[in-house]
Amino acid sequence: MKKIEIKNIINVVFACVFFLIILFANALSNVAANEFYAYSVKGHVFATKDNDVTELKVGDKIEDLSEISTEENAHITLITKEERSKFHLAGAGQVKLLNRIIELKRGQMWVQVTKEVATKNEYDGEGGDSGVKGSIHTANSITRYGKGEAILSYDHLTGKSQILVLSGKFVFSNLIQDDFRTKVDSGFFSFVAQDYNEGRPRPPTPIGYASYQKITSFFNDINMDRKNRNELLANIKKMENREEEKVTIGKIKTEKTPLTQARSIASIQTSTSASKITSAAAAVLSNKDENKIILIRRIKDRKLDLIWIN
Repeated sequence: MKKIEIKNIINVVFACVFFLIILFANALSNVAANEFYAYSVKGHVFATKDNDVTELKVGDKIEDLSEISTEENAHITLITKEERSKFHLAGAGQVKLLNRIIELKRGQMWVQVTKEVATKNEYDGEGGDSGVKGSIHTANSITRYGKGEAILSYDHLTGKSQILVLSGKFVFSNLIQDDFRTKVDSGFFSFVAQDYNEGRPRPPTPIGYASYQKITSFFNDINMDRKNRNELLANIKKMENREEEKVTIGKIKTEKTPLTQARSIASIQTSTSASKITSAAAAVLSNKDENKIILIRRIKDRKLDLIWIN
């Protein structure tokens, strides 16, 4: 009887030791997964921790709790130890590394995830853990992902967080109100701002080619996968073709003479975004000669064209 009890005790002890070994191995693997290295450096880039400032060079291991800052026109690419993800920080940017979380504190960052770092349930599940795998924070937003590419930005002066998805699917949400979330697909962008819709992310909106060029110009040395880039540009072009379709809003009927000529008389630059130009803003114009005038709306590069038909 005593032999059986001793044997049971030994089995229990062995099971506990084996369990602790597994936990310790997992902890070590998690620590390794959180390590970041300087993959490429251009210009002056600095890491700050505990008031100690170090200028980074290629190959440097970056300690946890470090803040990384790039000077104007400088650039750094961070890579994880398992080489699943690259994070390209543009000039005048700043990020903080906090255990499993990357916080974008200022500027623009291009995220490239070549191997899946989180399952769909982990990054897309309702109430999922925002601090575990595949997530980037700003002061007011969380971006979750499994695999793909996106450009994130945070304006520390206005408090506006923005995401443009280049490939894959990303989940974008408010930092405080996690149920304020939206899924952003390739070729679409969204943002979170304190003064917009109570902090809810803007519904995903197609990006125009001019805006795409402007955003990617911060990352001249970064290349997308060719297939993904071709698909993205094709989608952008398709959406722009839809936007460029000319829609007759209204017209004034006068004498029964054929329309002989159409010529553009104005191209009015406006700071009003395309989202604020709605069909309700359309109006019928008139002039003293009572010529037929048709207002045609075209949303492209923030221009509103007036077409005068004689």
